[in-house]
Amino acid sequence: MGSCFTSNIKKSSMNSRSVRPGEYVIMVKDVTNPPFQGQTLPPAFALLRVFPAKTKTKKQPDGQNQE
Repeated sequence: MGSCFTSNIKKSSMNSRSVRPGEYVIMVKDVTNPPFQGQTLPPAFALLRVFPAKTKTKKQPDGQNQE
């Protein structure tokens, strides 16, 4: 039972390190209770654009340039 739970944690932690390309909106909401100086801050939003990783190309050794 314990090993099954551990394997699920490992799989989920691996998945959390990568994100699919696209646009994401991050929202931060003030949850301070009681409100700081009697006022709650309005929510803040940020747009995050994630681009696909660039593919690595192999360089040709010197002297073997194709012309």
